[in-house]
Amino acid sequence: MIKDLTTSQKMLLGGFFIGLSCIGISFVSGLKFSDSDYNFLGKKDQQKLSIDKPLTQVFTAKENNLSAVKFHIGNQNLWPGEAIRFELRDARCENTLATDSWAPLHGKPLIYTRFDFSQIPDSAEKQYCAYIVYTSPFERKSSDAPHINTNKLLGRSYTAITKNKIYENETLQMRPAYSASFSSDVWQLVERMSQYKPDYIKGLPLLILLTLTVLGSIALGIWIILAKNSQE
Repeated sequence: MIKDLTTSQKMLLGGFFIGLSCIGISFVSGLKFSDSDYNFLGKKDQQKLSIDKPLTQVFTAKENNLSAVKFHIGNQNLWPGEAIRFELRDARCENTLATDSWAPLHGKPLIYTRFDFSQIPDSAEKQYCAYIVYTSPFERKSSDAPHINTNKLLGRSYTAITKNKIYENETLQMRPAYSASFSSDVWQLVERMSQYKPDYIKGLPLLILLTLTVLGSIALGIWIILAKNSQE
């Protein structure tokens, strides 16, 4: 059947499936669910990220499979050569367990900047240290530097290491995120989407509806491409 297709059909089908693959990869890579224990309400403040002056916050993972930490970082107008480096450390903020960084080529995030690392299967109820630092070879004004939004939150605290200052009952706007397997992540997505749906379209019925919608859209796209060229 493929031999019978015209060049334009092959090109359209190739572009169609490449586009689907890009969407699928983006969907799977972003399928990580944030810790709902962090509620950022009321008045917020900002903590500047000065060059080579790290901030740290110890947190407790609520679930297994910790695989990312998200930060609400503002003013990310970084220049080439600059970066925001994240390290996941042990509870004493001494030993580095994982690292990731954000640089200008990554593109600006819509809300949260996510730092990814290999999932930790047994992370539930264990403490970790989120270590974040802004690096730059340039001398920039303080007003040009990135910042992390902060909020009041009883029982939490973060530390500006170089100032040796602990901000009690405050938290960086950060959210640990978890991801297990693709199937469990998809089911978690369905569960969250089911929260405000009527009973007859929750859980498995919703998953079936979404699956049929995706498969139907793919079939329709292929049919349009083949039908268009067969008419020619």
